Amino acid sequence: MLKFDEKKGIMHAPIRMCVVCREKGAQKSLLRLQVKSGKAVKFTGFGRSFYLCELCAKKDEKTLQKAFSKSNKGFVEPNLREIL
Repeated sequence: MLKFDEKKGIMHAPIRMCVVCREKGAQKSLLRLQVKSGKAVKFTGFGRSFYLCELCAKKDEKTLQKAFSKSNKGFVEPNLREIL
């Protein structure tokens, strides 16, 4: 989804950052998740969320658990196999 920047007079796509690898990418190319009851779930439209790139979604559970817990200030179970 391109948005028009009135100050610069150009179109641009929103940029977001993956919480695991810290790489920036277009919002459309990243998976948007949130934490509910200590588990990572797809974003429901309300509350805080975080983004994950496709490469990091395939990483092992331990790496994901560490990154999710850091970004959400508490233990988070990375149940991505159920989400994807």
